[in-house]
Amino acid sequence: VNDMLLSPGTFDKYELPASTDRISIKLTTPLWENPENSYIQYRLDNNEEWNWIENDHTISLMSLSAGKHTISILQLTGFGPGNYTTEKISFVIKTHWYMTWWFRLIVFLIMASIVYAIVFLRTRQIKAAKYKLELLVAERTAELQVQNRKLEKRDAIQSRLISIINHDIITPLKFLYRAGNKLLEKEQEISEEIRHETIYEMTYT
Repeated sequence: VNDMLLSPGTFDKYELPASTDRISIKLTTPLWENPENSYIQYRLDNNEEWNWIENDHTISLMSLSAGKHTISILQLTGFGPGNYTTEKISFVIKTHWYMTWWFRLIVFLIMASIVYAIVFLRTRQIKAAKYKLELLVAERTAELQVQNRKLEKRDAIQSRLISIINHDIITPLKFLYRAGNKLLEKEQEISEEIRHETIYEMTYT
C-alpha cells in the first residue's frame, strides 16, 4: 500500500489512509507444474467483469475511491464445473477530511453564516439609507412648508396691495379724470365758484 508492506490479514484491523493511491497484491499459490498453467482471475467489488492475472501473479489497483472494497480472487483447478477455489480480501480506505460529513457541515454552517452576514449587512445598509432618505424628505418638506407660508404671505400682501391700489389710487384717479373732463366740457356753463371748488377738490384728492 503506497510502497508499504502489509499482510492481507491486517487489512480488516484498521483503515487504509485516505492518501492511498495504489495497492499491489502479490499472490502465491502451491503449484507442482509450470506457472503458466495457473489461471487466476480477480474482480473488484461487484464488477461483473473478471480480470486475468498475468504470470507475475500481481494485482495492481490504482486511484480507488474512499470506502469499503472487496477483491474476489478465483483460481481454476481444473476444466470441469466447480473446479476452482476462491479467496476474498476486504479493506477500507479512509475518507479525505474535506469529504467527511462533519467538514461538509462546517462548510455549510460557514456558508450559511456568510449569507446571513451579507443579508444582515445589506438590510442594515438599506435601513440606514431609508432613514437618511426619510430625514431628507422631512427636511425638504419642512423647507417647502416654510416656502409655502412665505408664498401665502406674499400672495396676501399682493392681494392687499392690489385692493389698496384699486380703492385708494384708481378710484381717486377716476374722480380726477371725470372732474377734469367735466370742467373742460362744461367750461362755459360752470360758474367761477363751482370751478374753483372743483379744482380745490381735485387738488385735495
